[in-house]
Amino acid sequence: MKSPCLIVAVCIFLAGCAAVPRLSDAPVVSGLTEEQESSLYALHYQIIPGWLFNSNGLFFVSLINEDIDRLRDAIAEIAGAEYAAGVGLKVSENRRIVYITFPKPARTPLCHHVALVRIPGSFRYLTLEQTDNPFSLWRVSFFCEWTSQSARLNYGPRNYTSLQKFEKEVVEFQGTPSLRSPGAATEFN
Repeated sequence: MKSPCLIVAVCIFLAGCAAVPRLSDAPVVSGLTEEQESSLYALHYQIIPGWLFNSNGLFFVSLINEDIDRLRDAIAEIAGAEYAAGVGLKVSENRRIVYITFPKPARTPLCHHVALVRIPGSFRYLTLEQTDNPFSLWRVSFFCEWTSQSARLNYGPRNYTSLQKFEKEVVEFQGTPSLRSPGAATEFN
């Protein structure tokens, strides 16, 4: 019989050799206060979705026109100029999706990227959120949606943080109805 210590050692070795995905090349902003980090949570999950769902499309149109200065000014008031300078904007070719990229999250559950998706008569707010799971080598983010009623729909873990992979998934996902049935997604209010 093989030694249990040898089996554990081999498992640890193999886990260490596993390919861990490279995290996003987004800038890292350090030195944020606890209050600023808390305000970033509100920005990612309340303020930006609030502007999206409650501005009659004006916020979306300003971003489609790549007017990021007002957004950066608002972010600078919340988290400082360094963090705001690290915020990026990308508009899809069909002009139905706006991607906002944030500096690399210092903690969970802040976002790597968000997608503002125009659908007939409304919008969708999709997020790629940072996760901290020291027991998993491959799970580095969660793909979620926040509704106009501030409900969080969790579509599960992802093994990437790159904008390119997020864009691909959003394009494939955008026509999918929100998953609201039990077990399909976890909904939090």
